[in-house]
Amino acid sequence: MRRSKVRSAWGLAVAVLFGGTVARAEPPALPPPGPPVPVVYEETKPNALPPVGVVPAAGPPAALPPAGPPAVMPDGAQRSWPAPAAPGDHAAGNGAGNGHGAGNGHGAGEGHGNGNGHGENAHEEEDFNKIFFSTEYLLLRPRRREQDYALVGSNPNWGPIGTIKNIDGGFDSGGRFGVGYHWCGGYEAVLQYTHFHTAGDDLIPASETARLGEQVFPTLTHPAVVTTVTAAKAENSLNLNLFDLELGRRWQQGENVTLRAFVGPRFVNLDQKYAALYTGGDVGPGGYDSVRRSLNFNGAGFRAGGEVNYKFWEFFGVYARGSAGMVVGQFRSQLKEVANGSVIVDVSEKYDKLVPMAEAGFGVSFIKGCFRLTVGYEMWNYWGAYEAIDFSDDAHPAKPNRRSSDLGFDGLVVRAEFLF
Repeated sequence: MRRSKVRSAWGLAVAVLFGGTVARAEPPALPPPGPPVPVVYEETKPNALPPVGVVPAAGPPAALPPAGPPAVMPDGAQRSWPAPAAPGDHAAGNGAGNGHGAGNGHGAGEGHGNGNGHGENAHEEEDFNKIFFSTEYLLLRPRRREQDYALVGSNPNWGPIGTIKNIDGGFDSGGRFGVGYHWCGGYEAVLQYTHFHTAGDDLIPASETARLGEQVFPTLTHPAVVTTVTAAKAENSLNLNLFDLELGRRWQQGENVTLRAFVGPRFVNLDQKYAALYTGGDVGPGGYDSVRRSLNFNGAGFRAGGEVNYKFWEFFGVYARGSAGMVVGQFRSQLKEVANGSVIVDVSEKYDKLVPMAEAGFGVSFIKGCFRLTVGYEMWNYWGAYEAIDFSDDAHPAKPNRRSSDLGFDGLVVRAEFLF
């Protein structure tokens, strides 16, 4: 009896031990269906593993390079996968250009070969590879000395007291016309023709001098013949023709600044005339004394300059332009005086001379698409461009002097440019 009880106890113990071992060997139960819920755990050590039975949090998959064949160079050679395109790059995009890969041209555009532009600068690139036309309206006034023709006053002590009369000249209209071609890259060639004609006159009537009790002393007659008259009239004219070939380049400096530089040859044709008519006094009743001067210059040389345009608000901006150059050519000067039908003076000469020149201007501009309009003020100067024969010695009749002066212009300039 006692032995059976002991056997029963041992059997129970063996069953308990065997059942626990079997239970520990069974696999854990599967989780219910559905997405796993990540369990967040705190990492205590570098490279520490999560506790047993804890599912780590899900993270994003590692970045992989974009799939696809490597880019092909225009000549067919292979190259490595390009880096991300920076602004102005010639790759990476959705355009259809055949010039610089299959990208958007220059970054944000749509192709450079057979595509549709040059990216963000498409509106600027449209200005190239086009024909250029320009027309300008000039409203200028000549500036020069040595345009006197008489002195009005008296000479109580054999010296003049009074006012010297000059032909100052007023504003007259002129024009400048240009045609050229722009190449891709900003290079251009422009042929320009400038024409300006101006004329002026002045009068000293005999009635006015008689009323004031004054005399008229001519300043253009030969001093040995006519020294006083009662009336005088004078007129002058100037005719200027310029032919310029400008070889230059335009480029963008920043977002709002456009620059242009050029150099090229220039041909100048300048014709100046002066005529004065004196009556009364030493001329005699019913007579006259006529003095005529002419000065012609033809020269050629080189000229260089530039222009800067700053856009301050949408289509509007301000500009400044300037140029300098030098031409060499021949002057032909002539002086002729006829008094009461008799020739008193008739002389002429030819001489070569260098004439430096400079031009400057500034104003406002309006630019929209292929049209540009500028309105500004300009100044031109030609050093020593007026040099005429003169006689002022009554003791020796053939002692010539020179009337020398610079020739300048200033006034309003309105310019319109078109690109086709």
